[in-house]
Amino acid sequence: PALVFAPITTIQRQWQEKAALFTDDAAWLAQRTSLDANRLADITILTYQILSTPGENLEFVERIAQNRWADDLLRSGQVETEEEAQQRIATLQAANPSAAKREVSKRYRRLKREFLQKSDFDGRQFLHPNARDLIDRIVAQGVGTIILDECHHLLDYWAFILRELIRELPGVQVIGLTATLPDPGSQS
Repeated sequence: PALVFAPITTIQRQWQEKAALFTDDAAWLAQRTSLDANRLADITILTYQILSTPGENLEFVERIAQNRWADDLLRSGQVETEEEAQQRIATLQAANPSAAKREVSKRYRRLKREFLQKSDFDGRQFLHPNARDLIDRIVAQGVGTIILDECHHLLDYWAFILRELIRELPGVQVIGLTATLPDPGSQS
């Protein structure tokens, strides 16, 4: 089985339309391809967003960055306990939300680079139960090929999630497609 990820539903449907070029049998096409995460097929075509929602992305970012912030406060000796660190962060978030947001953003950028470089990082802990369930079903299906269309979109959160999926599929072939060249000055 193959799994295609596309950034939007329009491109998702285009993949299914192109599969129709290889057969005149509409019943075969309907049986062998799927745009529905609840009905995995020989060729399942999904959007990246099916693995999570933007709200989960924000929650993910805030959780890891805030935990790092609390660790920073403990290591620097500004607080003595995890509880004190979390209270200090909550106080700043209430008193000066923009300063708190800057602190979270600063840590997130560093964390992103660290996590993407660590092969042993366990990102499943940050996934919504529905995303974990979908990954488990994809693994159980035995997907052998993953195609990542418009893969230049796979920065930050999506990179974490897809790495978790790919890690659980031994021997999977991953194909990334993009017409957008990377920016040579970018650290992403």
